[in-house]
Amino acid sequence: QVEVTVTVSEVTLELSTPGVAICQGDGIDITAEGGEEYLWEPPVGISNPNSGNVNASPLVTTQYTVTATDQYGCDDSENVLVTVVPGPPGGVQHDPISICAGYGVALPSSDGDAWLWEPFLDLSQNNVQHPYATPDTDITYTCYIQNICGTGIDEVTVNVIVPTAQASEDGGICRGDEFEISASGGDPQSSFNWVPPQLVGQSNSENTVAFPVETTTFTVFVTDSNGCTASDNLTVYVGQPPEVDAGPDRDVEWLDQVRLLGTTNAEEFWWTPEENLSCSYCDLPEVLSAEPGWYVFHAIDENGCEGVDSTYLDVYFPVYVPNTFTPNNDGNNDAFFVAGERLEGYILTVYNRWGERVFYSEDPSEVWDGTSKSGTHACPDGVYLYTLRYEDSRSALLLKGHVNLLR
Repeated sequence: QVEVTVTVSEVTLELSTPGVAICQGDGIDITAEGGEEYLWEPPVGISNPNSGNVNASPLVTTQYTVTATDQYGCDDSENVLVTVVPGPPGGVQHDPISICAGYGVALPSSDGDAWLWEPFLDLSQNNVQHPYATPDTDITYTCYIQNICGTGIDEVTVNVIVPTAQASEDGGICRGDEFEISASGGDPQSSFNWVPPQLVGQSNSENTVAFPVETTTFTVFVTDSNGCTASDNLTVYVGQPPEVDAGPDRDVEWLDQVRLLGTTNAEEFWWTPEENLSCSYCDLPEVLSAEPGWYVFHAIDENGCEGVDSTYLDVYFPVYVPNTFTPNNDGNNDAFFVAGERLEGYILTVYNRWGERVFYSEDPSEVWDGTSKSGTHACPDGVYLYTLRYEDSRSALLLKGHVNLLR
């Protein structure tokens, strides 16, 4: 009987620290346990690469691998990172930062382990690397930064740009008029924007006109070359015109005396054109309807605002009686007839030179073709007399005249 003893070995490597930071030029003691032999790689900066207790003093950040081996040749490896800090932090004068008033910026600072900002004014926090600053005037911030090598100082200046905008003065207009507005501020490269834009001539112009229909406040935004924007307001007061009514449009008879029907709540008013009017500065003038046309009623209130309305008089002629016709069957002016828009009670009678009636009709659509009343023979050339009875809106009228018959 043979007995064999098999020994199973396992190496478990333990390090005093898995990683550490040192200041450049310093060293750090590191202990490895769990084996009988040790090997450090790379050996640069290690006091004894074959020892379990070493002093590591690399010049740059280095990751070391240590391998522990026991008497049976079993091994285990671990890594340790030695971070080398070049020296104390800070010492940086950062470039100035410009911001627009009312805005903020995250402040820059060097890397470190702890930070302290002074003055603690308009800062979100004073103990972080990049606090948010919202100053309203120029200011210089100092940051005290600490790491394992010591304490350093950074500085940064924040310049606050305060934009300017100045709108022109308030004013008043009558509805329908324009009001000149302007703005200033910023610098020669500034841009302008008027709100509401639909009520101004050019919304992006420094000088423009406003034409509101009711009292409106306008805001101008002035943006300078730094992108900073300021605003200012002006109000345009709009006076509404007085109520004016010139009356309805009408059809009137030729040479009739027609009364215009103007109404208004203003104390000063007049009509144009004043020709043919009985009076221009009254609300109910009379006009002789000689020809069709527009009549305009104007009124001004105590603020000088003018209201306007108009009425159209369309003149029609009650009757038209020609003085010559040529019944020669050439298709041109072959009949004698009366034209008119209102021929109620119509009676037309035509007489020859001896007073004999040659044509009679009570129908306005019936024409005289130049024949006798019996239609048996053509009447000779000459002058014939007529009488025309018809009724207008006021009474019955009788017209007398003559017509030339030419063949």
